[in-house]
Amino acid sequence: AALGGAHREALALCRIADELLMLSRLNGEVMVDRHKLNLRALLSEIAGTVGPLAQAREIKLSVSAPEDVFVNGNEGHLRRLIVNLLDNALKFTPAGGSIDVSLKSDANRAVLRVADTGEGIHPAELPHIFDRFFRGSGSPGEGSGLGLSLCREIARAHGGEIAAANLPSGGSAFVVTLALFHEDPNRATVPLR
Repeated sequence: AALGGAHREALALCRIADELLMLSRLNGEVMVDRHKLNLRALLSEIAGTVGPLAQAREIKLSVSAPEDVFVNGNEGHLRRLIVNLLDNALKFTPAGGSIDVSLKSDANRAVLRVADTGEGIHPAELPHIFDRFFRGSGSPGEGSGLGLSLCREIARAHGGEIAAANLPSGGSAFVVTLALFHEDPNRATVPLR
């Protein structure tokens, strides 16, 4: 039991170190390989992986992405953003609830929305959820409080933003906007900011 506990703690520390390193790189405007990325295909792949987990928890996961949406992005970073949002939605949505994900393009932006039917976010905590190490009062035991701050930095690094709000019907919604792909024939690698 002691070894198992130590192993879990070591894994948690490794995750925190990994998240802090990624935040540091994003803040340092490191050059990162970015290319034309089909966000719809990435979302579909991730939803296919998360779907069985949602089903096992008796949560309905629905994805609406009627058209291809291309961004100039880093696949690993955007994968992490989507996985973090879906992971949070799964943590805070009770059995019998639902998670609705939609993706569309709007003018010069890609718009990704993840909404759940959980309890929502306490109004006093809403302004702080993207702060590093912030964990709300209803947070489950695991987690470092870095996931949403990573999401914000990844969105900003891709020319976008992330916002959260409580829904009138209950639950919360996270909306990520990202700059759409524009051809740049002179550069294979571009600064994140």
